[in-house]
Amino acid sequence: DVYIPLTMLSFALEYHSFHGAPLASHLNNVFLHLGVVFLVYCLALRAGVPERAAGMAAFIFGIHPLHVEAVAWISARKDVLSTFLYLLALLQYLTYIRTRKPAPYLLTLLFGLLSMLAKPMAASLPLVLFVCDGFFGRRLTRQCLLEKIPLVLMLFPLAWLTLSRHWGHATDPLSVPILTWVWTFMFYI
Repeated sequence: DVYIPLTMLSFALEYHSFHGAPLASHLNNVFLHLGVVFLVYCLALRAGVPERAAGMAAFIFGIHPLHVEAVAWISARKDVLSTFLYLLALLQYLTYIRTRKPAPYLLTLLFGLLSMLAKPMAASLPLVLFVCDGFFGRRLTRQCLLEKIPLVLMLFPLAWLTLSRHWGHATDPLSVPILTWVWTFMFYI
């Protein structure tokens, strides 16, 4: 069991609104995917990619067969929802780097947390923010490190909730979460 309360809430709201109609679920995944495609375009532009190349990158991302499962399978909602929120967090962080205003930073934290609540893979966000810092020539300072701490601290209760769900089903309470962590770490590398 993976702790994905935001994804489950999206299913609950969808069921409440559309009474389990599969078309609504599929359309929600398609619209989320289209949102992700648009955010890929925006991220490419923000990274300095020319407009035509950014459009081509977003187009290729949008039609790439690797994304079929995430869009077509209702149960894969966590992928498109988490990616949408993850990219929103990245775009807000890039705005924060440029402006140094607190609102984009706070939105980075909010979208980052929501992305983690949609799918635990978003735990990589603090590391990706360091990559963004380097890409945009930002030096690794104490301030730069401190900015990532709230996101790292958000990971602990989420990891605890996920692990406690595993502990409830395991005969040996430590082996399952440790092996899960090892597998997850190797998979994402």
